[in-house]
Amino acid sequence: LSKFKLPQTISDAIHLTRLLAIKFLWVDVLCICQGQTDFDLRDRQDQLNNMGNIYHQASLTIIAA
Repeated sequence: LSKFKLPQTISDAIHLTRLLAIKFLWVDVLCICQGQTDFDLRDRQDQLNNMGNIYHQASLTIIAA
């Protein structure tokens, strides 16, 4: 990740995750394909259909508004 300039909100979430010693961080925009190809659209729909499971298993949810 050091090669990429991430938005401050994502950098802050990574920092907080590390401080709390949480092993995994789900960031929708990074974990769900954002493109418009057929693959991207199918993958995005699959991920969206699974969001209940993803958030249900979360130890913590961080929301940037």
